Amino acid sequence: MRPSFAAAAALALAALSLRVDARFVVTDLRVVRATTHENALELCQQFSPSHFTTGIDWTSESTGVVVQLCQRREHVEDLKGSDRQVLRQIGVYPACPASMTEFYKPRDGVAVCTRLARADDVLPAFDYVSDVAVTVERNYNNDGPGWTTIPISLHGSQTFFQRLLAGSHRGVFLSHERPVVPITALEVLHNVAKDQAATWCSSLFGVQWQSAGTGFLDQNDDDKTVLCVQRDPNFVNAFAKLVDIAVVPTSQSCPEGFVLKQSLTSSVSLCSKWASLYANTVEDSVFVADIDLHRVDTANEDYSPTDREFLPGNFTLLYPEDLNAASSVRSADARAPVYLFSRLFVPQRFPSPPPLDKAPLNAVVNLYLDRQKDQQLLANRTTLSFKVLQLADLHYTGDPTHACRDKPVGMATCSEAVMTAFVNNLLDLEKPNFVVFSGDNVQTFSTVRRKPAMDAVMSGVEARKIPYAMVFGNHDDENGFPREEIVQIAMSGEHSYTQRGPVEVDGVGNYELSIKTPVDGPWGPAGTDIFRMYFLDSHAYPDTSKYPSVSASYDWVKPNQIAYYRQLSTAHGESPVPAIMFFHIPLLEYGTNAMSRLHGERYESVASSDVNTNLFNTLVERGEVKATFVGHDHVNEYCTLREGIQLCYGGGTGFGEAYGRSTFARRARVIEWSLTDSGERTIKSWKRHHDDLLHRYSEEVLFSETVADAQVA
Repeated sequence: MRPSFAAAAALALAALSLRVDARFVVTDLRVVRATTHENALELCQQFSPSHFTTGIDWTSESTGVVVQLCQRREHVEDLKGSDRQVLRQIGVYPACPASMTEFYKPRDGVAVCTRLARADDVLPAFDYVSDVAVTVERNYNNDGPGWTTIPISLHGSQTFFQRLLAGSHRGVFLSHERPVVPITALEVLHNVAKDQAATWCSSLFGVQWQSAGTGFLDQNDDDKTVLCVQRDPNFVNAFAKLVDIAVVPTSQSCPEGFVLKQSLTSSVSLCSKWASLYANTVEDSVFVADIDLHRVDTANEDYSPTDREFLPGNFTLLYPEDLNAASSVRSADARAPVYLFSRLFVPQRFPSPPPLDKAPLNAVVNLYLDRQKDQQLLANRTTLSFKVLQLADLHYTGDPTHACRDKPVGMATCSEAVMTAFVNNLLDLEKPNFVVFSGDNVQTFSTVRRKPAMDAVMSGVEARKIPYAMVFGNHDDENGFPREEIVQIAMSGEHSYTQRGPVEVDGVGNYELSIKTPVDGPWGPAGTDIFRMYFLDSHAYPDTSKYPSVSASYDWVKPNQIAYYRQLSTAHGESPVPAIMFFHIPLLEYGTNAMSRLHGERYESVASSDVNTNLFNTLVERGEVKATFVGHDHVNEYCTLREGIQLCYGGGTGFGEAYGRSTFARRARVIEWSLTDSGERTIKSWKRHHDDLLHRYSEEVLFSETVADAQVA
């Protein structure tokens, strides 16, 4: 029995939580070729201010030619009702299916194929690609919901020694993101013509239907079997979602609780399990997000589908045998192995952060006179502000006499003590409301130096009673200094706002801090949140026992950390206040803008992880974080704008063990947020240099809006 209209409407609201909307859609995709990486970035960005390169050079070798993928994404809301073309499908094939167009052919036997469609046809059905990325790592990229990494490398085959050193999981791999919507119906179709296999589901049933993956089963040379899934995004004609799927020999019954059995081949059948769409608990919100009838490209994929990580992205193999083994295709070359995989969407819920056991962080009230337009009248104005000093890569060893690496030109002697004096001078000059130590705060070489090193980091702010917080880098816990011990020391400071974060979330130091208004005003009553800071652990080096199929030099922000950020952000509602975020190791996106789009200096390559996380994409989707701040690369200190987010370096502050350049002044970044009584919100930034402390370098506005504009948006 179906619920009444009123009940159905209420249930539909609950069901909406099952959908992970992708708020952007790819509206243009191009390949740019150039002789240098920098030229490729410039070529992409000449198309429009909204075009950005995504990922790495496709050639991934010294050929004298750089190939970059260049894309433009636009907000879905801006395209509703539009007849413009958007990217509906992208895949990698030996040759493009009849329904798709060859986008680029990186090498023989490998083609990148795309399918476009009218926005008004596919956006309402959530049948579109929202992002594309290219990385050198086959596994662990964008392991969040909606992302799929195609396990076929786009560049030529590796030599024996390359495979020996890096493994087959190293190459050039394409990932794409689609909206996550429950499967509301499932059909197996037989006797489908080969040239129609890729599009027959939507052609026969409508736009809400798609093929499950890119593969098909061979009945014979002419007839194929395809698996179709329906995703009814508005839940108009559906009251159940697919929660499990199994493959069994045809002679066997389906497992208990599975209610639908459909024949896949003459020897195996598909069983499915369904549950109500309308779930009120996290446990009831689990559903099958993706099914991939995967046709193995034996020429370009490692033929080991039963390996745990054969198909990247947390897919599960449903049946250990080749489903195509019994086909009657006459040519063995035409009969590819086919395996069925599925992936669950499991909503994650983490413990809410405990109440802050410190005094609230309040903005500062500033009163001033504002001259009106007639230049005669003066008006009393009020501004709230909050100034943050970022100190990046101090690398305290705990030994004040530790000699400097890369001693600045003209400095007779240099030791760790110079850094302490520099930090103290910064604190006295800027008088910040808050200090963030953004990782590699210490680098100790003996147990007896651990506590002195942490004391050196904290002494300046503690002596001045300045609130502060930390994130950690790849050197903090070197030589056996446990991260858990470091965070406990960091939290012990009287003025420290550092938090350990939930143990259920990967890493140490995932948390948020809200800045509040101390007085009533146009911004709301006293105690209202008006600015926010997020902190994430970007870890250090990959744990190969946990992630065996990786060769990346640096670790990456994990999916459950991103889910935790999303939970924190969502808890603040759909109109959150502006926020900034701190972590140590930069994202891949830090290196995807041309020099002409950088504000500041870059003297080294971006040393990000080779694994592409979903963090940047999530920040863009949420629209809350206006700027991220990292360290790690000591002689990079620029900001660059990408898709509405400023990606900023702090610039290396450290003397002593911290590397630098003899001609590059050690420096620190200042970030100042402000809100006027007329609703103007601004985030400004500048740098202070050790060799010219009184001058503000690279002063810039990172973000500016009025409260009214933000509410309209």
